[in-house]
Amino acid sequence: MLRLTEIPFALLRAIPPTAIFPIFILLFGIGNLSKIMAAGLSSSLIVMFATTQAVQSLPTQVVWLSQLNSAKTNMLRKVYLLYWPWLKDGLMSGVKIAANINLMFIIVTEMFVGSQEGLGNFIYDRQVSYQIPEMFLGILAVALTGLALQWLLAWLEKARLFV
Repeated sequence: MLRLTEIPFALLRAIPPTAIFPIFILLFGIGNLSKIMAAGLSSSLIVMFATTQAVQSLPTQVVWLSQLNSAKTNMLRKVYLLYWPWLKDGLMSGVKIAANINLMFIIVTEMFVGSQEGLGNFIYDRQVSYQIPEMFLGILAVALTGLALQWLLAWLEKARLFV
């Protein structure tokens, strides 16, 4: 059974980012700001969900050790030394998933919200004007952008910037 604190997370997880985009159009108008704000909210929720799952999967020995050692260390040191080795993988998984979803989200909003620029607009314009080879070129550019983004995140993870 879900705890009371998990119910809002479960509700937010069920809402696709594109469903909340009209709210951001009402708040911020049609333009890049509404796309950035909606993408930021959706990515922060994804990272928050992944981090929450990582916290819930902490070994009981680590939690016990942190409680035992709580009087001697400050909170940041305790989080870094005890929790971080288990939390960083969940956090990075959330960041990788959020990056892909944000790329898809921004491409879709560029296609259907009257954008005058961007890869989504390029793909949509080529599709409606039956310029199919150019449309596939735009799709390939999106795929390569996503691949480069994943390579960058994998490099950051291996570079131990999050040790």
